[in-house]
Amino acid sequence: MVLGRVERYTIEQGPEGLSISMRQVTPALGGAAVTGGALFAIWWFGPYGPHPLREFDGVFYWLVFGFLALFVVLGVVGSFYRERWIIADHEIRMTHSFGTVKRRVPKGPAVKMRLQAKRSSDSTDYRVHLLGEGGQELGVSLLFGRSTSVDELLRLVRPVLNLEIEDQRLEET
Repeated sequence: MVLGRVERYTIEQGPEGLSISMRQVTPALGGAAVTGGALFAIWWFGPYGPHPLREFDGVFYWLVFGFLALFVVLGVVGSFYRERWIIADHEIRMTHSFGTVKRRVPKGPAVKMRLQAKRSSDSTDYRVHLLGEGGQELGVSLLFGRSTSVDELLRLVRPVLNLEIEDQRLEET
């Protein structure tokens, strides 16, 4: 059962436990579409297109064409990439789109989270880190663009999980 969506994350409750999934479909396909448009323009004016330019021929054409074609393929493949965090009764599992378990960590009675705000010159990123025993970071963090998105995630997850939250957003902003 889908509890909700927050930015690029989907929060679901299932038989395995709470699942937080991240999928990059829109950004990856958007990048592939823009690069595909540039690739089409290069073909159109290249030596094999309907309006060839004499200056645009030879090795430079094939290097640029191959480079852009690689980015189109990477964008399409990247759209299928998915990460998933499953918070079960006794463990936290991190998997990726190919189904293999990247990491499996024992979980205590409560799920520990650290909320942080990271400022850069032009924006602020909000991160939610899952913590293991002793408060060490598990290497799992959810990245959000707005503080309200972090609050929305907590609102969706609180009824399902026992949470211990260390909120460092107030200290860093």
